[in-house]
Amino acid sequence: MSMGNKKISVCAYTDGKTEAYEIRKESKLLWHREYPIGQGIADFFHAETFNNNIYSMRDKSPVCTVIATGATIVELQEAQLWLKNIFPIESIPDNLSYGRVHYEKTDLGYTEVLHTDSAKDLISFMLVNYIRHGIRFRKCKYCGKYFGIVGNYNTEYCSRKVFQAGGKTCKDLGSFRIYEQKLLENPVVREYKRSYKAHNARVSKGLMTREEFNAWSLEAREKRDMCLRGEFDFEEFVAWLDSDRIRARKQMD
Repeated sequence: MSMGNKKISVCAYTDGKTEAYEIRKESKLLWHREYPIGQGIADFFHAETFNNNIYSMRDKSPVCTVIATGATIVELQEAQLWLKNIFPIESIPDNLSYGRVHYEKTDLGYTEVLHTDSAKDLISFMLVNYIRHGIRFRKCKYCGKYFGIVGNYNTEYCSRKVFQAGGKTCKDLGSFRIYEQKLLENPVVREYKRSYKAHNARVSKGLMTREEFNAWSLEAREKRDMCLRGEFDFEEFVAWLDSDRIRARKQMD
């Protein structure tokens, strides 16, 4: 591949934990990105290749970015369809062939580097490395996309950044979700939630003012936190929550 009189080199390599993609113009590095191993090809698996402008797809996957230097949308779509038939490494073809490989010193150390302008070559090379390093794939329970697992690493969330979450990753948000679920399983939090909803409903029915609700809510949170810390008896906490409701019923009668 060439750009004017300058030769363009498309490269990919991995050390078994990280995978890297590059575009070089002769000896000058034009573009370089690193990803957790497995993510580059997994992102291409999920990329929406129906877009008619290949350059607008650059941020969708490193494969799109690298191959955009010479491939077409049709070539990307064909490579993606081929990938979907074998991914996540469930029915590997007998022969995963690819182009020129050199042994080079890179930022990941001395490793095999593929030079190619073919999407299918690039995918084949990375799949061979996934097999060689024993990479397994799992679907992220937050974003639903595949991600690579190294060794016995037992996480259910990937490290992709969530655009709507201010740079937080699926792993960050997933951990918070687990924390919330564990909190909801706690009887103290469960009783607080029940009473909070009941008091909030009283406000909407005109049985309690917003000011009264805010004051009750503040005291309820304080007692909830004391109970979680073991400084307030659980039965007393429930009795306090219910006392307000019982008092309200007597007033209505």
